[in-house]
Amino acid sequence: MSGELVEKVWEPITRIVGSLGIHTKIDFAARRVAECRSTSSIFRGYSVFMRGKDPRDAHVITSRICGICGDNHATCAVWVGTVASPELFDGYLVRLEAAMAEVRAGRRETWTPFTVPEDAVSCGFHEAVRGVLSHHVVIRDGKIANDHPYPPTSWNASPLGGGRTLSTTHTS
Repeated sequence: MSGELVEKVWEPITRIVGSLGIHTKIDFAARRVAECRSTSSIFRGYSVFMRGKDPRDAHVITSRICGICGDNHATCAVWVGTVASPELFDGYLVRLEAAMAEVRAGRRETWTPFTVPEDAVSCGFHEAVRGVLSHHVVIRDGKIANDHPYPPTSWNASPLGGGRTLSTTHTS
């Protein structure tokens, strides 16, 4: 038996994705959510702040834009650079093993040159406290043309989640 749809809005929910909003239409008589969507109205400016920056500086800059999970943004930025440069990504595990051998031998100063590609599209992922954080970056003429982060809350609060299926929040 279906009843009247009641619209419920929770907004703003702060400290996650800036200002998160949850918009629903609920059929309380049938105990079902008929419609649910999430919005984020705050402008954090990654794409503006990062435009024209050297990708090698991204880990320092992105970690300060967020203010909540800077270490996760820094890690994503490093992965973006590693994936964008095939010679770095292909040899990553080999270099990691060599670096660990240096550390075990007591030699703690290492250097791996990093050449920024002229043009690349790349992404970096890192497991954060609330889920996966990802950064998607476009590099043009050796500089960042666009940097767009996808924080865990957007994936978790979306009724369709990142994989276009109901997220765990909406199936429980």
